[in-house]
Amino acid sequence: MTNQCSACADNGISGEILSLLDHEGLKEVGVHSVGQRLAILREVYYLKVAHGIAIELEHYVPPCELLAARIRRTLHC
Repeated sequence: MTNQCSACADNGISGEILSLLDHEGLKEVGVHSVGQRLAILREVYYLKVAHGIAIELEHYVPPCELLAARIRRTLHC
């Protein structure tokens, strides 16, 4: 993750801006590995949840969270 930290610093990306990036945005700042992009997006998601930040429709949500939400909805019907 050190390369990603320096890529963010080199591009002037703060936490607030990082929370708005998607796969393409992360590619543009030099995060070329799909696995690393997914890891970053997953951690940003969990930070948003932990701090009560709204998850917008276009924001990344880990597949396991989507599945868990679907299961919860099914059980409450």
